[in-house]
Amino acid sequence: DSGHAFSKPVDPVENKTYHDIIKRPMDLGTIAAGLAESDGRYVGPSYRHLFGIIHSVLRDLQQVWDNCYKYNKKTSMICRMAQVHEKKIDNIFVRSLRHYFNQHEIKCLRRLKKSFGNAP
Repeated sequence: DSGHAFSKPVDPVENKTYHDIIKRPMDLGTIAAGLAESDGRYVGPSYRHLFGIIHSVLRDLQQVWDNCYKYNKKTSMICRMAQVHEKKIDNIFVRSLRHYFNQHEIKCLRRLKKSFGNAP
């Protein structure tokens, strides 16, 4: 699995211009840490904030892919990997949330997700 490419922050030593181009770095490890509540990134005071937590996670996930598409050539292997992972996560997201939200709410979340970025 190629997910490891997105699991840690981009190394600024190996990618010297990354922070000049990418203003909001994000990676899957940072998202996972937030979900594990180790850094408090997505913690809400109650279950009613689930929609807000999902919104924040989707925004951050889209940021991972958008950063990849912006920094790398669209035809690069890393961009193709990002496209595959973006689709996989979107499918997992829909399968997971259908037990908690109705179809209309899931459609709203998907539209919201699409509004975050300009993925190819």
